[in-house]
Amino acid sequence: MSRWNDDVQAALFNPHTLAPTYPASAITCPARFNAFYDIDKAPQVDLATWRLGLTGRIGDKQPWRIAQLRAMTQESQITRLICVEGWRVVGQWSGVRLSSVLRAVNADLKSRYVSITGPIPRRPAKIQLFRYDAVDRTAIHGGENRGVDLRQIHVVRAITTLGTWTGQSLTLHLAPTVAQHIAILIQHNDGTIAGAATQ
Repeated sequence: MSRWNDDVQAALFNPHTLAPTYPASAITCPARFNAFYDIDKAPQVDLATWRLGLTGRIGDKQPWRIAQLRAMTQESQITRLICVEGWRVVGQWSGVRLSSVLRAVNADLKSRYVSITGPIPRRPAKIQLFRYDAVDRTAIHGGENRGVDLRQIHVVRAITTLGTWTGQSLTLHLAPTVAQHIAILIQHNDGTIAGAATQ
């Protein structure tokens, strides 16, 4: 299904059509802060040591400092962000165009994807593998619900800790799974989620 979605999006996407822009009066107020923690608990990034790691099909893989990004032409745009969770906001986004960075590092512009990861965490986080069934049905044979099929979604069957993430690049090799979906969570000891991905 994921590949089918990619093909449909590729067919509909027009690289020459920009997202619609809006006046400043359309900016969503108050701004939505969507995270697993309150805004006053947002991680503080040390810009003196922060680096933009670069890898993949590019010519220059040297990490960038924040000063290098700030030295490039800055853009600002008021546009709408639509989240897959169903909410949307209009906000002002500023920074360097991704296309400018890709050209600066001599990237293969025919590549289909660009992956962006978050800042290096201030503390290690556990990498956990969740194996789950997307849909599970249980037949009820007794009681007032006798004869009813109970439908459950995202039923976790197994949880495995794969290791610890310290913010550096990491490759993990997983055994093949049959008839189950998998999800990877990077989670701190206090329960906050640093990152997640599903298959």
